[in-house]
Amino acid sequence: MGIEPLLANATEISFAVLFVALFIWVMRKNDERENRYLKRLDDKNKVITEQQQFISDQTKTMSEISETVKETSNNVREITIEIHSIKEQIKK
Repeated sequence: MGIEPLLANATEISFAVLFVALFIWVMRKNDERENRYLKRLDDKNKVITEQQQFISDQTKTMSEISETVKETSNNVREITIEIHSIKEQIKK
């Protein structure tokens, strides 16, 4: 058995070569597409992480502002009580 039977059936060999070449090309294109998708996912994950950090920072800042407002409100209340007390002393 030599190469002669294979050469006699050249159309089947060329179809097989074409099929394998096309298969390899499709696999490479799929790999390229998958790499692009993975890069996009990584980029999106970075953006999400940055947004989560921003939200966390903003939440912390809002908490600090809320505490400051509470302290200021308490100070105003104390000052109001002191002013009322001073007014009462002046009336006497």
